[in-house]
Amino acid sequence: MRKRTAIMTVFCVMLLAMLACAKADELLTPTPTNQPNSSQTPTITAVVIQSTPSAKPARVVDNPAIPSPPIMTCRVSTGLPDGWLNLRSEPGENAPIITVLTEGETLTITDASRADWLKVNSPSGSGWVYGPYCEVSK
Repeated sequence: MRKRTAIMTVFCVMLLAMLACAKADELLTPTPTNQPNSSQTPTITAVVIQSTPSAKPARVVDNPAIPSPPIMTCRVSTGLPDGWLNLRSEPGENAPIITVLTEGETLTITDASRADWLKVNSPSGSGWVYGPYCEVSK
C-alpha cells in the first residue's frame, strides 16, 4: 500500500510539473501581432481557377410581358436665346467642366437620382448637368 501511495505521489508531482511547464511555455510564447516586421518578406501565391464548360449556354429571350423602361431625354432650356449649359464630370457647381452645351440641345438622361443634377449623354460626351436648366421629356 505504501508503494502504491508513493507511486501516486510521484505521478501527481510529475503531472503538476508538466502542467507548470506547459503554462510557462504559453507565457513565454510570443503572441502574433498585426504589425508587419521589416525582416519579413511578403509572399505572393498564384491561384489558377479553371472553369468547366457547361452543357449549353443560357439563352436570353426578350420577355414582351416585361416592358423596358422609357428612354428619358431633356432639352437644354436656360430661357435665353443664346443660352448655354455646362456639362460637368461630377454633380456640383465646382466640378470640372467637360464641355459647354447650347440652348435647345437634346440630351439622353442616364441617371436622375441626384437632387437637381442629371447624368446625361450628349453628342459631345457624357457627364452631369444642372437639372433646372434642362427641360425633361419622355
